[in-house]
Amino acid sequence: MELVTTLERVSSAYATAANLSHEEERLSSLVSDILSSERALLDHPIPRYPIYTNLAILNRFIGVYSHPSIQDTWARCRKALAVLCDDWLSFERHALECFERAKTGATETPGRNFPENAVRKRIEALELLCSFLASVDRPTIASIHNGVPAKHPIDWIYYALEHDGAVGLAHLSALPQSDFHDEYLFLRTLHLTEVCFWAIITGIRAATQTYARDELGVTLLALKECKFFAEFIVRALSVFHTMPYESFFDGFRVATGDSSAVQSEKFQHLEIISRGISEEKRSALRTKKELSWLADWRPGPEATLQGLLSSVERSSVGLASSLRAELFGLDRSLQSWRNLHLGIARRYLPEGTVGTGEEGVTYLEKHFQNPGLFTQVDAKKAPPTGRAVSENAFVTSVDLLGIRIGFIIARDVPGTAFAEAIESLADQTKDRLKDLSRDANYALSKLFSYYDPIFARHGKPFPLKKQLKEAMKNGLPERPVSRLLLSLELSTGLLMGLHDGSGLRYPLRVTTASEGQHFESMNGKTVALKSEELILADEVRAFASYVQGSDRRTSVAETNGNNFKELLFVVFGAPKLPEGDFEAALDFVQTAAFSMTGRKPDVQLVTTKLAHA
Repeated sequence: MELVTTLERVSSAYATAANLSHEEERLSSLVSDILSSERALLDHPIPRYPIYTNLAILNRFIGVYSHPSIQDTWARCRKALAVLCDDWLSFERHALECFERAKTGATETPGRNFPENAVRKRIEALELLCSFLASVDRPTIASIHNGVPAKHPIDWIYYALEHDGAVGLAHLSALPQSDFHDEYLFLRTLHLTEVCFWAIITGIRAATQTYARDELGVTLLALKECKFFAEFIVRALSVFHTMPYESFFDGFRVATGDSSAVQSEKFQHLEIISRGISEEKRSALRTKKELSWLADWRPGPEATLQGLLSSVERSSVGLASSLRAELFGLDRSLQSWRNLHLGIARRYLPEGTVGTGEEGVTYLEKHFQNPGLFTQVDAKKAPPTGRAVSENAFVTSVDLLGIRIGFIIARDVPGTAFAEAIESLADQTKDRLKDLSRDANYALSKLFSYYDPIFARHGKPFPLKKQLKEAMKNGLPERPVSRLLLSLELSTGLLMGLHDGSGLRYPLRVTTASEGQHFESMNGKTVALKSEELILADEVRAFASYVQGSDRRTSVAETNGNNFKELLFVVFGAPKLPEGDFEAALDFVQTAAFSMTGRKPDVQLVTTKLAHA
């Protein structure tokens, strides 16, 4: 009560003052943003989503209120992601230090229900997430535990002005309603998704407007920016998965009040312009006071991804295939986010319960997939197929347990489209190689480390480490197939394979080798497979080894414009690899396959299981 009264007095004084200085304007904005949440909580202690998440502070930082340029918005959003992730990582590291000191009698605690093992894994996952933002220019912000720097005798000035408001974003946007440690994780995940939603909304606006002006290169760039932020959400959810079930449902859940993320204005805005919403969902939105204007908002097709896709489908412009592929990639990444979000709801909410608002798993299941951007477009094009991969991925070694493997099958691939896709991917990869650092903290190095234990167990180095160094020094390989595969691997950080599917006899199996098995390698030599080595096999024999590569029988021949009946892409996960990074890589390969054929590829996933004794 006292805080709200004080804030209201300050806000009133600034509102009636004339000729405010820059410093006073920033202070006025900060007071207004904090007051908007604190007054609402005073009137209604059970928070709604915008109040619970302190969205006013976040919105001001990323430019929701000031409408900066498109490029500036993306830069602000990247900077916001970096500041939020850095702060989250600092919070978790400090909490772990408090936990360790408490063992020796210190009084400072890390919060209730502190999950030590989960936090250690979370710190690793956050370090990886931060490394995807390594190139973002952002300030180093002192920990809140170190107090206000001496040059700022008044902390409000420090929070409002220091580093252009970044300090306020870091220290005042996450204000938990409980003393449970993992509520901070919950808040930060929501903040990261809100930033990404706004960046994608901005990108879709840019894409539709520039396409209407025939600025197709800018349209393509805008869609690529959208996909970066969509993939970042997917990766962020991997960090969320480190939260134990009991931390939420038996912990801070009650403190979240009625703050269901379905109340997120940005999320519903994005849904409408990216894939549309059903009449049933419009009816549900009318019951949310925060979203009443969205319930009956029907933007013209020229302002939506669906309208953009329809225009591109009818177009004969040179960039049409590239635009369509980027649209598919963005749609796939957004769908991956929805899939993971549904999985989180199923994991953390017992059957029959609802989420932090009034919606539950049943609601999410109804709406997570349909309507879809490409559902109707590709339904007529996709050939009916049976299951190409056996679900029984049994292995004999516990070290190989829980590895996810994705199979992506592209059929009737034109040779010209294959060559164009290779060069497009190679150009993207060259740009990434320019920015790469040899520092061990770089995202690729961290992803590579998940593979090291299996390769070390077989006395082999993980091959992508050497290939990355060679590519940074000498560029990508000249041979098209090698160029394609390495571009896919270095763009995602994951191990992959590429095979001529016309030489395979389905169904395929994921299993472990036994003594005596072998195959002919790419260079024509016989490769002996070791016991408990993870392999891929068709109805004839093994055709690929996790640690020894692919065989000659199913290799993809170098093309001189020839068409391919069937190409099989394989994405190999690794033990403990974050789910979001696997999903992002899977989406990336699907987009590449789509760009070659113009239709959705077949995708099948398996996860290795331990064979019964």
